[in-house]
Amino acid sequence: MSFVCVEGFITTVVDLFPNTLLRGRRREIFCAVICLVFCILGIPMVTNGGMYIFQLFDYYAASGFVLLWVAILEYGVIGWVYGGRRFMSDITEMTGVSWIKPYMLFSWMFASPLFAAIISIFGLVAYEPLKYEDVYVYPWWGYMLGMIMIVSSLINVPLFIFYQLIFQSEGSLRERWTVLTTSRVPAYVPPGPAAEKDTDYIKLAKLESP
Repeated sequence: MSFVCVEGFITTVVDLFPNTLLRGRRREIFCAVICLVFCILGIPMVTNGGMYIFQLFDYYAASGFVLLWVAILEYGVIGWVYGGRRFMSDITEMTGVSWIKPYMLFSWMFASPLFAAIISIFGLVAYEPLKYEDVYVYPWWGYMLGMIMIVSSLINVPLFIFYQLIFQSEGSLRERWTVLTTSRVPAYVPPGPAAEKDTDYIKLAKLESP
């Protein structure tokens, strides 16, 4: 699970900055730095009081309402922004499987976001402050720290949308929204002989060139 999370984060950053991180050994160095930083951040959780810190992170930042909120946003982007039919067409083109299309469209666009929203509402209604092994009650600042972790996880997506919509695009509001919701792959052209891992970027660059 940890490998999946780290690799997902690293791949996302590399895709955002391919011209910087896909040169020489920069990707490997970047991976090493990220793993070192994550290791240092995890040291407090293996101390004598580390379980109390771990419980705070697990209860407020890594499970429950936060994951459901992120899932609802992902369903919205796939099903309604990028388009469920377009996304399913991409999958069909890659796999050749099309018989599951009606079920997947219904899940992405209606069933999954509805269930996630219902579970989120139920979780808020039934919320109880965290207790370690139903005995230890955290001090007030511990719960405040948990709430800060929740807000910091939830606010990233709306803030990024607002920033891109207002400061990084031009035209009317509808034109800005159309540009921001149109998928694009940045072209990457390496300065020297291409490594094998950069082949896909070179092909895309050739396709985009006039």
